[in-house]
Amino acid sequence: MALNREVRFGNLNPSTEKKVKISNNPESYKQQNISWQFGLMDFDFDYGWNHVIDRIEFSHAVKEEMQMYLAQNNSEELYNAIDKLNTSDFVNLTSFFNKIKTIQSIKFEELLYILSSFKKNFFWNELYPKLKDFESKKWWELENEKFGKSGKSKHHWVSVKKIIKPAQLRLLKLNIDDIDEIFSIRLTGTQRVWGIRDYNYFKILWFDFNHEICPSNKD
Repeated sequence: MALNREVRFGNLNPSTEKKVKISNNPESYKQQNISWQFGLMDFDFDYGWNHVIDRIEFSHAVKEEMQMYLAQNNSEELYNAIDKLNTSDFVNLTSFFNKIKTIQSIKFEELLYILSSFKKNFFWNELYPKLKDFESKKWWELENEKFGKSGKSKHHWVSVKKIIKPAQLRLLKLNIDDIDEIFSIRLTGTQRVWGIRDYNYFKILWFDFNHEICPSNKD
């Protein structure tokens, strides 16, 4: 004898079913903090990493102290080499030592003194603190940062067509020529970090210390 079994179904009324909430805001990532990515970072370009890590500088006070020391020790050639350094510019470590090694009269004590006078490497002393500070900000905050009387955006997209030709050619060589825009993050009045934005990620490409990749009249 067959048994009659009662099968009960759940409530099939679609109006009472639980639904997964899906965000329809394509810019929700702007509520997230900036995350750096280094996989695309250029090394050999004029604005690449190799030109960052090799940059050092003298403070104004240290430069004056060095000049006094060298003058007292009759190191005229070395004094002149130091005197030509503009303290507002960066010193390329390799180029600097290639220059002073041609000075025949340089003494070991003088060379040791110069080595001990260098400030901390520019990246760790200047760039790293700024990049670390950005990590505490959300993308919408960065996009709303302004400067100047006209309220110009500090950080923004720039058309690839507006950046200098060597940079355009470099993108081609790196097989990153399929993008129309590149993003610029302003560190100081002249310093920029250039890269590609991918939602809340910023893929670093270049470090531009003198605002050269995109001149100010175009940026």
